Amino acid sequence: MSKPETVRIVTYHSTNAEARKSWLAFIVEANGAYLPVRFQSDTEEAAKALAQEEWDRHSAEREANQARREEGRRKAAETLARKASVSTAHKINSEE
Repeated sequence: MSKPETVRIVTYHSTNAEARKSWLAFIVEANGAYLPVRFQSDTEEAAKALAQEEWDRHSAEREANQARREEGRRKAAETLARKASVSTAHKINSEE
């Protein structure tokens, strides 16, 4: 399994927003991309916690998708190897 992704939670504070929405948090992936979703709360800690909870909630799904992709690649490689072997055997038998 691949190494877990590292993310940063970036926060912003607004002095003119509603008090319960004065802190915003965004998830920034390891490649620097901001995920297009924001998390709002009345404290920085709460906004960061909401963002981290969302990231953690989807971690298992991301890992399962990665495992399925890797399994698909493995099966495709096995199929190609088997087809090449059958093709070679058929070619040898045809030449005899």
